[in-house]
Amino acid sequence: GITVLMVTHEPDMAEFARRVVRFVDGRVESDTGNGGNH
Repeated sequence: GITVLMVTHEPDMAEFARRVVRFVDGRVESDTGNGGNH
């Protein structure tokens, strides 16, 4: 398998991910799957 780590400030780009980890002030705010199909 291949793992790709993408860092973005654009929520529309995060929609392509199977898993989204959101940070606020250096701490994890949420860690969710969003059903992306890519």
